[in-house]
Amino acid sequence: MHIESPTLQLNETASVSALSAAVLALEGKEDPFLILSKTPTPYMQALWTDDGFVLEYQEDSIAKHYVANELLTAEAMRETLIQYLNGIDEWKYAHTFSNKNIAGLSWRIGYSLGFLTGRIRALFHQT
Repeated sequence: MHIESPTLQLNETASVSALSAAVLALEGKEDPFLILSKTPTPYMQALWTDDGFVLEYQEDSIAKHYVANELLTAEAMRETLIQYLNGIDEWKYAHTFSNKNIAGLSWRIGYSLGFLTGRIRALFHQT
């Protein structure tokens, strides 16, 4: 897994110590975010704000991009990132998430057309 934060000039293989240090180092920085990724997707990202951390994650496509409904403390953010790093899914159940819907109109139209085309092809293959 990989950790990246342009603000912290961080771009390396993720570790528990790197994640812990990065979460604390984001406070008060300009553009204070970090991304923990398995590949380009899926990934998890943390954004520091004065009121707490914003947690977002994306699964296999932009249609599956989620944001936590509550802000996290630095400790909760650190623990969530470590669980994600270690493949532990507890973080998904510890927070409530909403779909952020970052897919633009052209993506949604393309997805719908692809879905419809696939259904029509499947229908003809059944007969």
